[in-house]
Amino acid sequence: MKIYDDPELKKLIQTIHFGKVEAGSSKTITLYLLNDSKAVLTNLVYEFPSLPSSETLEVHGPITIQSGKQGELILTWKPSVNFKRALVLDLLIRAEEVYLAEENIS
Repeated sequence: MKIYDDPELKKLIQTIHFGKVEAGSSKTITLYLLNDSKAVLTNLVYEFPSLPSSETLEVHGPITIQSGKQGELILTWKPSVNFKRALVLDLLIRAEEVYLAEENIS
């Protein structure tokens, strides 16, 4: 699985940069996921290990992505307090891999 910040899949990212967002406001980021494996990825779970324990993200993303296809992951952060530093997050994606039998073409 590869993560991009543009729908043309040109800018591969390693971390998510929310920047500084004041308490009471929100910021939404859309990321683009590419399943570059030969398996169907299903039961996707999105984890943010560096998210402060006091904070939550609203997450809207695909549960399944077919091999070679892409999906949108939409994240909204509404901070509960003002942070002195910008929020930068790592994203871990866990999924089950399903390999489809190849059809014999005669």
